[in-house]
Amino acid sequence: MIKKAMENNNSEEQESGVFKINWGAGVRNQEFFRLKKSQKHEHNVKAPDEDRGNTMSKITLRVSANFAFENPKKQLSVIRKRSREVTNHVPLGFNNQDHFLNEKLVEKSDKEEAAREKKKAKRNIIVRATASVAINRILPIEFKNVIAEFGGCLKSAILVIEKTLFETDVKPAEGRLSIPQKEVTKFLRLGEMFLNPEEEARLSTRIGEKMSTMSVTLIEPSRQKCKINLRKWYMNKDNGKTSSSYVLVTYWNEVVRRNILKSGTLVQLWSFRKGEDLCFALVKV
Repeated sequence: MIKKAMENNNSEEQESGVFKINWGAGVRNQEFFRLKKSQKHEHNVKAPDEDRGNTMSKITLRVSANFAFENPKKQLSVIRKRSREVTNHVPLGFNNQDHFLNEKLVEKSDKEEAAREKKKAKRNIIVRATASVAINRILPIEFKNVIAEFGGCLKSAILVIEKTLFETDVKPAEGRLSIPQKEVTKFLRLGEMFLNPEEEARLSTRIGEKMSTMSVTLIEPSRQKCKINLRKWYMNKDNGKTSSSYVLVTYWNEVVRRNILKSGTLVQLWSFRKGEDLCFALVKV
């Protein structure tokens, strides 16, 4: 009975033209028909790997069942032809979809790399152009004379910032000169500090809802002296981060009016000491 059932099963497979093959791990149908037909149950076949030059990869095939068709030669001829069409120029171990997806990913990666290199080159050009601009770190003699007459120490003079005035720096409704802390660090030389630790701590504290202020002396571009307040502001950015700036406030509008300061005017702010007191000099460049 067992023998008869097996014969019936083989008969059904022949009629339907279906064959069963137990493939080895990692081997696809299309790869099998690229290999040479053999009478043995186990072969070692070398196939070219297009991605690795002359490197050869071994594939072990284990065929555990015979197969039969109504017209075996015709069926094998058709299958081999289709297999060659499908697998043409596709590396071993890839199907068409995997191969073309891989090509698209490589092409996308190349484009992204080219864009990054272009952006980096543009940024380097901007940095070099900025670095090539010479900054005059010599305080004009007229201001040196005023500082000396005022009793200030010329050796303590430090360039705090050089900036082009914005509309907000001269607008009466704003009433302040902005001195971004990030920009200040670019102008201070190694080891220089225009505020001592006690002054920095004082400006970083609050009195109620407002930040603490310091009264300082300012030598205006006209070389007139006045009193003005120094304060520190913290501002929230759209990206969630916080930036800080020092500002000259309270009497700043009078300084703008007396010295005819306008948007686009290039100025330098210098700090110096009179004894322990902090003072500033504002110079038109």
